[in-house]
Amino acid sequence: MSVNYTQQDYRSAAPAHLLSVQASWPVGRRGFLGVTGLKPLRAGTALSSGSISRLQWALASTVTASAVRQDHGNETRAQAQQNLPAGTGMGYRVIVGTGASDQLDATMQYQNNVGTYALQAARVDGQTSTSAEAHGGIAC
Repeated sequence: MSVNYTQQDYRSAAPAHLLSVQASWPVGRRGFLGVTGLKPLRAGTALSSGSISRLQWALASTVTASAVRQDHGNETRAQAQQNLPAGTGMGYRVIVGTGASDQLDATMQYQNNVGTYALQAARVDGQTSTSAEAHGGIAC
C-alpha cells in the first residue's frame, strides 16, 4: 500500500495539491486485485476538482478489467491479450470499453519464418476502421 502527496506548480496557474492511495493484493497464483484513488486537494486551474477511483483485476498478465469513477462519469474497460510466441504461432488482443467513449478493438496476428500478418478492426464512438498488414522477407 502506498499513500502519496503531490504538489504540481505551474507558471501561470495556482498550484494543484493531490493525494493518492494505491493498494494491491494477490488473487490466486497469477492474479491481483488493485485499488487506486486520486483526490485533488485545493486544486489549481490546471486540474478539475473531484475524485478518481480505479478498481483493477488481472489474471496471468493476459486479462485485465478496470472501472474508473470520476465526477464527470464512469468508465469501464476489459482487455484480453495473448502475445505472439517466439516461433510460429498466433496472438491476439481484444479491448472493450464504455464510458466517455465506447470502444471495441480487436487484433489478431500470425507469424511464421517468413513474416508477420495482422488483421485489426476497431470501433470508437461509432467510427469503424479495419486494416490488414503483412511484414516479412525472404533472404537469398
